[in-house]
Amino acid sequence: MHFVNVIVKVNNKLNHTTADWYSFYILVRKFAHSVEYLVMGVASSFFFLVWGKKRSYLLAVVFCAVVSICDQLSKIVVPGREFDITDIPFDVMGYLIGILFVYVARHEWHKFKQR
Repeated sequence: MHFVNVIVKVNNKLNHTTADWYSFYILVRKFAHSVEYLVMGVASSFFFLVWGKKRSYLLAVVFCAVVSICDQLSKIVVPGREFDITDIPFDVMGYLIGILFVYVARHEWHKFKQR
């Protein structure tokens, strides 16, 4: 809630209503979902690569998708939270970018080592 208080203080100084800042607040929250799942995508990719499984990137995608869906479903039973279908595309974007980052970094590392 500290972030909301900062927005309200800035809002009052600029003589705008809180509604003007609400869309910015929602955008920041959605971006935070992407960053969280980007970290999860990187971590799960490394985990499955170190574990030595074939199709480690596919396993990372499936793992992240299951966690994303479970996260949204758990909000149904938590008071004060609600299932938000619009979070899922941001989750997917985050973990796919994270997994792609690991894939590209690993590929470049192997090319560098072969020189």
